[in-house]
Amino acid sequence: MTATFDTTPHTEQHGPESTRIWSLGARGIASRALGAVLVLASLGLWIEPGAQMAIDLLVMKLGVSLFLGFAGLALMQDMSRGQDPEVQIDTVRREVRIARQRGRRTSVIRRIAIRDLGRAEAVGNVIRLTAANGALLAAVSLPDADAWSSVYGALQDAGKL
Repeated sequence: MTATFDTTPHTEQHGPESTRIWSLGARGIASRALGAVLVLASLGLWIEPGAQMAIDLLVMKLGVSLFLGFAGLALMQDMSRGQDPEVQIDTVRREVRIARQRGRRTSVIRRIAIRDLGRAEAVGNVIRLTAANGALLAAVSLPDADAWSSVYGALQDAGKL
């Protein structure tokens, strides 16, 4: 049996046996800031005085404004979602995998055997996994009792709890 859990507040699964760790990097912040600037620029085109413009110029202004607005909204969307690392706990193979999904392809960045992990802590339905050097790998909430007991049993068998 393989544990399936999700740390996001909604119940949609991102893939089998996985938990997605969410972070917004510098690239995401820059794209959202650029998107906001483009949306403001599309609105700013209409603030410029020009009540006596010709119709052809007004249509061009509308087209540029719509283009800037849609481009800005597209940049402000969450474009980094598929680039975030994913932590997968496989209780059958007794390993923790850190994977990155790009499109439909998933590549494993790092594999860590459960026996090579540092100490794990279980508080309520939350299990915190640490690396051998003490760095936090994942803090996962397991509302499903079967998944929780599977992960808990694998960690206990390896002597990590």
